[in-house]
Amino acid sequence: MSVSTKEPQIHIVQNVAWVVGVEIVQGKTKSADSVSFTAFTTNMYEKRNGHWLMVLHTTSRVPQ
Repeated sequence: MSVSTKEPQIHIVQNVAWVVGVEIVQGKTKSADSVSFTAFTTNMYEKRNGHWLMVLHTTSRVPQ
């Protein structure tokens, strides 16, 4: 499976950051069938002790 983010929008306010965008997901099932879909995604990060840590990841498949 591969996931790539298209047109990410990055926002940073003090020690909190979030990235919203569109993910393109491609892969194969156990039976070798190809799978491909698009999803909206939001990732949130918090800066702790000088490191950015992901604290939330949410994805919603775009209706077809």
